[in-house]
Amino acid sequence: MPVSANPKQKKMQKRHIIFGLLVLTIVLAVVKYDRIYSFLADQNPAGKNGQIGGDLGKLADISLRTLDGEEVLLGDYAGQPLVLNAWAIWCPFCKAELPSFVAVQEEYPDDVLFIAINRSESADAIKEYLLEHDLTDRLLFLRDPNDVFYNAIGGFAMPETLFINAEGDIVEHKRGPLDEAQTRSRAQSII
Repeated sequence: MPVSANPKQKKMQKRHIIFGLLVLTIVLAVVKYDRIYSFLADQNPAGKNGQIGGDLGKLADISLRTLDGEEVLLGDYAGQPLVLNAWAIWCPFCKAELPSFVAVQEEYPDDVLFIAINRSESADAIKEYLLEHDLTDRLLFLRDPNDVFYNAIGGFAMPETLFINAEGDIVEHKRGPLDEAQTRSRAQSII
């Protein structure tokens, strides 16, 4: 007669099986997400972390707001090297790269303009975040209440950053975060 496991052992075995299936599901989901993300990046006309061509002219009429509510157009900043970054307070990668942008902006204050374009969050929430992290007045922060900029650049990752030279050519569209060295080298390439 075979020896059967007691009820406690059966319960533990069942938990181990459920836990194993849960871990396997998570691993498969991560792999699937990575494949989907790579596929979408390859299919997107903006390319995958590379040259997208085009120019600022296609974005010039996008209306944005200062944190005080004044309307500005992206075209108002034409004629100088620009770094345009789509960010949000809810995005941890976005928040992590803002200090890098500040550092490089302070190294090249007259050579390049960094514009951090917030995606649809309230001016009060943005101001509170910037004040809390000592970022106020260290970059040009604009609001995009209707998320027009992000949609115009074919955004699907966060953050997304455009590097535009003084002639208005979009030299690079970087999807995902940048560290300070990457930000500096890309900024130098458009100066």
